[in-house]
This record gives sequence, structure tokens and C-alpha cells, in this order.
Amino acid sequence: MTISKLSEEYLETCVDLFIEVFTKEPWNDVYESREQVVAFFRSHMDNNYFIGYILAEGDSVIALCLGMKKPWFKGMEYYIDQFCVRPDLQHKGIGTHFLTLIEQEIRRGG
Repeated sequence: MTISKLSEEYLETCVDLFIEVFTKEPWNDVYESREQVVAFFRSHMDNNYFIGYILAEGDSVIALCLGMKKPWFKGMEYYIDQFCVRPDLQHKGIGTHFLTLIEQEIRRGG
């Protein structure tokens, strides 16, 4: 499994994963269209404080994280807005592993 920053090249795959996860239990979200979700991702990605990550296994994105740098009293912190793991891989420790990798990346970036 490898972590990468979420970039334009992963947008369509991440939108698909997001829809797959959040239209199921326990969220049961309903979106007006796929374009609505694409616009949601783009609005995050256009934010100058945006930092998103993907976790991939081979060519497959298995988890994603949408977040941002957020000013805090002692500098910047990382705020996670959306986080998900592919449904068939949930409850296997992948989310915990992904969070650990994200923390390592954030620390490396200062």
C-alpha cells in the first residue's frame, strides 16, 4: 500500500470511491448528480490550504482523505474533513494504517 497526495489525476477514481462509500450504510447519502460530488472535490482542491491523500494498492485507490491545513495558536494543524476506506476493506485496520501514514507525511512536511 502506498500513500500519495490527492491530485487531479485521481479525481475521478476518488469521486467514485466517495460515492460508493457514502451512499451506503450508515450514511445513506443521496447526491443530485455525480457532477455535484465532482464539484465538492474541486472546491476542496481549489482551497489553498487543501491537502488530500489517497491510499493505493497497486493501481486501485482503496482509501481517501480530504483535509486542510488550519491555523492554530501554535502554528498549523491538519483538519480531516472527509475520510473513507473502500467498503470491502473496512474493519481490517486499513483506515488506522492510512491515518498513521498521513500523520507521518504531515510531520515530514512540517
